[in-house]
Amino acid sequence: DRYFSLMDHWASWGWIAVSVDSTADNCMPGSRDNIDSRVSKQLAAIEAMRAFHEDPGSPFFGRVDLSRVVLSGHSRGGGGSIIASGRYEGDLVGIIDFQGIDTTSFGFGTPQVELPFLGVSASRDVDLDYPYVEPTEAQLRGPYTWLTIQGGIHAWTADTVPIEPDDD
Repeated sequence: DRYFSLMDHWASWGWIAVSVDSTADNCMPGSRDNIDSRVSKQLAAIEAMRAFHEDPGSPFFGRVDLSRVVLSGHSRGGGGSIIASGRYEGDLVGIIDFQGIDTTSFGFGTPQVELPFLGVSASRDVDLDYPYVEPTEAQLRGPYTWLTIQGGIHAWTADTVPIEPDDD
């Protein structure tokens, strides 16, 4: 719900952007289990699309091009997208990471990401130290681009993420 305009935009270009609603996980402390929950949801969403594609009774039968899947997430979901990309056994087009967490700080090590990667950061983020890109950048082996919202806060890297109490 919080990323509808971005998802609609990417879909209009023919991409299948897989980003799950993890609202229930957001109120939980950040932990390895919390990230794993997001990863499992992303992978389950891809498998559900595959099932729709293969089900003759589905309106999506034969219509889901799984060669156009991009993983996307914000904060813990961005880090989860990196982890999910390493666990997914099919082909992916890339990762779009909005203020994604450092996967090493949650015990996931340093996954080697071969996919094209777009990272979005905010210079006045109170959740992540700016510039936070260094830990993630060390994992990237494919082409990547960083976009920084100068003066932006953690919430501004999404469509409608609520402002946090410590945000100015």
